[in-house]
Amino acid sequence: MSNEAVGLFDRFCSGFVDKNVEKAMGVFANDAKLLAPGIQEVSGKKALTDFFAVEFPNIENYAIKKLGTWEKADDTVIEWQNQYRDKRTGKSHQVGGVTIIRLKSG
Repeated sequence: MSNEAVGLFDRFCSGFVDKNVEKAMGVFANDAKLLAPGIQEVSGKKALTDFFAVEFPNIENYAIKKLGTWEKADDTVIEWQNQYRDKRTGKSHQVGGVTIIRLKSG
């Protein structure tokens, strides 16, 4: 398994838990994309930074755990499950998903 890719995922999650946009965004390339149900695709590091800067203050009690990791060629896939409370609605959520990390030289 790519320790580098898993390390990037862990650093992003740590930034998310800490609600630290700069820390979370430190792992993304300029051409990164976020594809998630219920939101429009967010493309580019600047757009991602702006998106998380708006969303982080609305999230509390965020926790995430890795369920599995797989690797093929340059891609590392991490299956995860998170839970959090949305301050806007007061509702708790549990979401499962996958993150695909493609490492590039440089």
